[in-house]
Amino acid sequence: EAAILFENGSSGEFDLMILVTAPKKLRIKRVQERDNLSEAAILERMKHQWPEKRKKALAHFVIENTDLEKTRRKVQKIHETLIKSDPDPQF
Repeated sequence: EAAILFENGSSGEFDLMILVTAPKKLRIKRVQERDNLSEAAILERMKHQWPEKRKKALAHFVIENTDLEKTRRKVQKIHETLIKSDPDPQF
């Protein structure tokens, strides 16, 4: 589960971590729309996740996903940074 890579210890299996986040209310709204869950059910799930501050401290890059165009620009910037740091990427 990508949402809990830090919490379950799997983050060490990756070279870099990119954290995609948004304000709590927006995350709840998106999950409600996507999964048709109650706010209480979503909050129960979120209780098992680390606080954003803790995950941000461990991530190599952070994307604040609040605006689609800004998110696209940030992804492009991260991509360019990664390509520059490894001129022969093995994708």
